[in-house]
Amino acid sequence: QQPVHMTCLATVAVLASSDVTWWKVEPDGNMIQVVSETGIQISQEKFGQQLLRSVLIIEKVNLSHTGTYSCKVSTTINNFQANVTLAVFKELPDTTVKITISSFDSRWVVLDLTAVFIEDKPIEFFNIYYNDFSVQLNIEEEGLLHGSLFSLSYNISSNISPYTNYVFHVSSCNSLGCSKTENSDSVSVTTLQSSASPPRQLNVMNTETTSLWLTWMEPQIPNGKISFYQIKYVGTKLYHISEALLSSLSLEGDRDTTGPT
Repeated sequence: QQPVHMTCLATVAVLASSDVTWWKVEPDGNMIQVVSETGIQISQEKFGQQLLRSVLIIEKVNLSHTGTYSCKVSTTINNFQANVTLAVFKELPDTTVKITISSFDSRWVVLDLTAVFIEDKPIEFFNIYYNDFSVQLNIEEEGLLHGSLFSLSYNISSNISPYTNYVFHVSSCNSLGCSKTENSDSVSVTTLQSSASPPRQLNVMNTETTSLWLTWMEPQIPNGKISFYQIKYVGTKLYHISEALLSSLSLEGDRDTTGPT
C-alpha cells in the first residue's frame, strides 16, 4: 500500500521527435500500455536539449502491480527500450473479520464471516477458535477486487455439545502466517438443550404396604437443566389360589400405569 516511482531518462541522442510510453508485460507475455488513470500518474519533462525524463507513479502498490515495466522511447529513426521489474510481496493479513451467529441448535452453530479483500495481504483461509477447539476454513478469493467486501457462512458441528456456552474467535491466514485474534470480533452462544441420558443407580428402599422409596443419581449427560423426572411403574396383584383351581384360571396383571409417584 506504499507508492512507487519508476523513472525513465533519455539522453540527447534520442531527443529529436521523441515520444515516451510505458508498458507492462502480462503473465501471458502480452504487453499492455500503462496510461494515467485513478491511482496511476505519468509525467514527462524535458531538461534543455539534452535530457528527457518520464516518471511512472503508482500511488498504492499491491500484488496486481507485480511484473516487468518497459519504458519505450520512439523516434523517427529508431526505438529504444529500458525494463524494470517491480516485485510486490504479500504480507500477513490484518484485516478485521466481522463474525456473527446466524442460527444454532443443540449440536451445531452457523457462523457468518465478513472481511475486506486486500491484494497484498490476501486471506487464504480462516482459523476459527472456540473453547478448546479449532477448525480451518479455506476460501476462494479469485475475482475479488481490491477493497471489496466478501462474506461466507460456515456450519460448525464438530465438538459442539448441547447446553454448552461457546465463544468464537477468528484469525485470517495466508502462507506467511495468521493474524492475531484481537483483530477479529468475538461472539458467544449457549447451544440448545437436548434429551438427557437415563438416571443412574435406581434403587428401591423402605418398601411398605402402600408405599415405597426410590433413589437414583442424576444422568451422566444431562444435556441441559433437569426440571423434572418422570417415573413409570407397573403393578401386579398377587393372588392366593388353591391347587385345585390353578389349572382353570388365567391370571393377568393390571394394565400399565404411568405417572409420577
